[in-house]
Amino acid sequence: MNALSPVYTEKAECQDCYRCLRNCPVKAIKIEQGVASVLEELCIHCGKCVAACPRGAKKVRNDIALAEKLFASGKSVIASIAPSFRSEFDHITDHDFIYALKQLGFSGVSETALGAEEVSGHVYRLLNESSEYNEPMISTACPVVVNYIRKYYPSLTRLLSPVLSPMLSHSKLLKEIYPDSAVVFFGPCIAKKDEIVQYPNLCDCVLTFQNLRTMFEQKGITFGNGKAGTDIFTPRKAQEGTVYPVDGGMIAGIRGNGRIIDRHMMHFSGLPEIESVLNSLSTLKTEEPLFLELLACPGGCINGPVAQKDDSILSKRISILRNTEELMWRDPAVTVENVEGITEPFEIPSKEVSDEDIIKVLRATGKYTPEDEHNCGGCGYLNCRDFAKAVVEGRAETAMCVTYMRKLASKKANKLISAIPLGVVIVDTSMRIIECNERFAILAGDDAMTIFEQRPGMAGAVLDKVLPVGSFFRHVLESEEDISSREININNRLLRCTIFTIEPGLIAGGIFSDITDPEMQREEIIKRARSVIRKNLSTVQKIAYLLGENASETEMVLSGIIECFGPQDQEE
Repeated sequence: MNALSPVYTEKAECQDCYRCLRNCPVKAIKIEQGVASVLEELCIHCGKCVAACPRGAKKVRNDIALAEKLFASGKSVIASIAPSFRSEFDHITDHDFIYALKQLGFSGVSETALGAEEVSGHVYRLLNESSEYNEPMISTACPVVVNYIRKYYPSLTRLLSPVLSPMLSHSKLLKEIYPDSAVVFFGPCIAKKDEIVQYPNLCDCVLTFQNLRTMFEQKGITFGNGKAGTDIFTPRKAQEGTVYPVDGGMIAGIRGNGRIIDRHMMHFSGLPEIESVLNSLSTLKTEEPLFLELLACPGGCINGPVAQKDDSILSKRISILRNTEELMWRDPAVTVENVEGITEPFEIPSKEVSDEDIIKVLRATGKYTPEDEHNCGGCGYLNCRDFAKAVVEGRAETAMCVTYMRKLASKKANKLISAIPLGVVIVDTSMRIIECNERFAILAGDDAMTIFEQRPGMAGAVLDKVLPVGSFFRHVLESEEDISSREININNRLLRCTIFTIEPGLIAGGIFSDITDPEMQREEIIKRARSVIRKNLSTVQKIAYLLGENASETEMVLSGIIECFGPQDQEE
């Protein structure tokens, strides 16, 4: 079963984005040459990276082929359907749904909620009958939360209830009732795929609801065609376990008619809330039993990472609760005795990182003082030091630092602008200068040059007060139509300008040259002579051919103009 890992597959389309890293709560992403890949040993399989990836480069492992192999093996294959199917397939009746799954080849369809009821029974027994639990107890129904605690809060693993998840408990129940059967789970959770790697003898295959839709489409199965039949869930219809996919649903199932009261049972959903709860547990003092239902997805499993996103959490919750009106609420019972799960900490690889190593990275990204550490989060990490630590560990690259790369780009741009022999200016919508080079200040006159000497770049200066060309820039910003090689007369000088858009409607740039300047005149004559040669040489050659004369004399006359004004080694 280990051959099934990793949970995620990645494609070459991933490049210079880092959105997956910014959304990953545990930063289990490695960036190498701009490409992001998941670090399985650090990952808790919450699916945030898949949801955040704009190009679809992050994919969940597709195990439909494995399910097909199970069908081909001749075994009886039972579908275990997560209770959130009622929000995922809201408008499909149970009979329709069971019939459709049997058309795919399943010999039976069973609700994972039956496994949830087993979990409720075991937790209920632990809370009511055991004297061992003087500390808070944390649910193990959500594999993401279990991974999170085992990897990042190892000291709290002792608080995990020693009970398998509903999916695994259900698989164990089914295999006790139907010993020679295989079990295929369908749900909205990615972490279940990791669970069966840890428990290879229970559930045989994990597929998503998206996979199920694909299988229906491939087989041409539709609903509402009058062929539903009367099949029912095997071995029986679930009761209180059907409310597990909404936050608080597990507590509702455990409470039953026992002596556990609401103030001793709390539910939290969403990883930010869960992180806050786990951080507070180390200092929490309570003399009463406390049970914590923790679900990684906000709102519960109905909002799983691969659940359909068309409906709101509210409408999904209503879809689940709509089916609770006829439930028989009772004290949770135990059918399968041994459903003990693993609660030992994971050992995740770590590398010693010294302060000296971190300081080296900070300096390499232009951060020499604490004030230089902007902690902007653009790299995906909470602060600059976390980012520097990740660089040392080989999980990040210095090029990911947004402020550093912006400064570097700005320096390069400034160097380029200052080296250009023409006047260059960049302005914003308020017609204030963002940046200009010395040549532009010279073209603008002595007053502008004085300002430039005091404030290189003249940032903030009003363009029209420096050089009255604001109307051209306004036209470009408003129309987004560039002005190319326009000649304008200012103070008895003929300036040639090209004005272009940098940020549409926000920033424009301009390049200016004084074509009345002797040096520019010479270059202009050379330029225009070249233009004459290019445009007319072909025509002259054709005429000369018709007249029986050689066109070289004409070409020599035109080239002589260039030789008079340009360098001796000037070529055409």
